[in-house]
Amino acid sequence: RTGAQVAAVNTNGDARSEIAIGILDGGVVRVKVFNNGGVQQASYNVRSGVKSFAMSKIDINRDGVEDLQVAIIPTTPSANTGNQVRIIDSLTGAFLDGYDAFASLTGGISIDGN
Repeated sequence: RTGAQVAAVNTNGDARSEIAIGILDGGVVRVKVFNNGGVQQASYNVRSGVKSFAMSKIDINRDGVEDLQVAIIPTTPSANTGNQVRIIDSLTGAFLDGYDAFASLTGGISIDGN
């Protein structure tokens, strides 16, 4: 997937979703988060060297504040440096956790959260 990815994500536990929009820009996954009034709350890069990606919400520690999970396929399969799926703080982009789903990913990818 090389177009925009959109996820409704509750970034502050108020039971109202904010909108996270991710794009692939020159091999870099860039994410912006907007509140329900359309005001930008955050902007960050997730990873470079990406061929395609998918994005969804997940509350990894069940605290009522949703994080983002971003699944990536690297531009070069041998460049896979681990963490094909990255779980990041939805407002700061800080890495929280990650895992590899398969030994190698080369095609398209999609992901769904809670």
